[in-house]
Amino acid sequence: MSGQTLSVWPSWSLLGNTLGRSLPTDPINQLGLAGTCATTTNRFCLNNSQCPNNEACVLHDPNTGWSTADRRFSFACNRESFAYRYMVATSTGAYTVRANFEDPGFTPANFNNFVSGFISTSIFKINEVSGICNFDQEISTLQSGVCGDGRLNTDRGEQCDPPGRIEYEAGPCITMIKNLTVCNNNCRWTPSTTLCSSLRKCGNGVKESLETCDDGALNGRYNHCNTTCNGFSPLGRCGNGTLESAYEVCDPGTGRERYGATGQQSSCSWDCQNWGPYCGNGTVEDQFNEECDGSKTCTLGESSGQRVCTSNCKMAPSCLVELF
Repeated sequence: MSGQTLSVWPSWSLLGNTLGRSLPTDPINQLGLAGTCATTTNRFCLNNSQCPNNEACVLHDPNTGWSTADRRFSFACNRESFAYRYMVATSTGAYTVRANFEDPGFTPANFNNFVSGFISTSIFKINEVSGICNFDQEISTLQSGVCGDGRLNTDRGEQCDPPGRIEYEAGPCITMIKNLTVCNNNCRWTPSTTLCSSLRKCGNGVKESLETCDDGALNGRYNHCNTTCNGFSPLGRCGNGTLESAYEVCDPGTGRERYGATGQQSSCSWDCQNWGPYCGNGTVEDQFNEECDGSKTCTLGESSGQRVCTSNCKMAPSCLVELF
């Protein structure tokens, strides 16, 4: 495709040679599975069930995303790909770089501000909804096509296809308005907006604007969101400090296990399903500063006795010998 390359393509190194430096690649540098239907070649697929009329799904080359099967000459893009993508407008020289960072397990609240402190976010498109793709389930082709054929004809200057396709801005709704782009009748993106409330659907398993939580089919059950997505289920949850005896053995009042300094009844596991570590269980828990858990035999001169472990699991300073 004219004016673009991916870090998994051989042409990536050619771009580096042109710039006079070796270009970095994504640490994973692997494309996600992608394909197109055997006859309906403008339909993206991952398996046969996603194709109409019992057609087979033709999976593209996993290393490049391309397929020449049945002369389709197309590139299919899975948004779950982890690679870098460089695209330049040959007429103006303006370029963009797309990347999809690996999930660290958490999303910093100021992620966009953090990234913009290092790079220009108008050029570098990081972790957008469509990943490294121009849009989700992108199919680009070298064949001569027309706007509306469902394939991205980059040589004709198309940015999207088909018309009417909508791509939402990445991230949750922060205000009442959600930014989006719509593919217009000329297969070019047009900026637009919509009310966040129009996107909200309690029960879809995605926490959306104005929702406190959304656990999908689990809404309304113990330890999950309620059925209106504005709080926790009335059946209770682990960590609220209240014992829901139908579901819990105990409740530590936090999301962490509670050590029982005064015995079993004051302890609790992190998930409320069992007792936690406690003084008196016969095991010395160093992490809770126990010195002992149960008295030990000792000798004083020629006499045997006990070195007493106190009720708070601290060792008595001396050996006690019973005198007769």
